[in-house]
Amino acid sequence: MEAELGEEGLKEVVDYLELQASLPDVVKAMPYRALAFAGTQEESRSVTFKYIDGFNVSEKEKDRYKVGIKDLWDRYPD
Repeated sequence: MEAELGEEGLKEVVDYLELQASLPDVVKAMPYRALAFAGTQEESRSVTFKYIDGFNVSEKEKDRYKVGIKDLWDRYPD
């Protein structure tokens, strides 16, 4: 596996698995845990915000969605 991912890629996988294992059961059972977990990496946050930018709603609604998701990210995994 290390040959495919490289040392840094393997470390990311190990860090991810350690974080997942450390989460309380209530977090593991969250229906939107993937969205919450997306906030742990800047690249994932950017992708999520770009996805929201594509919504067919007003800019005000897009901003409201982004604020709500950012609030979730700021509290996760508390």
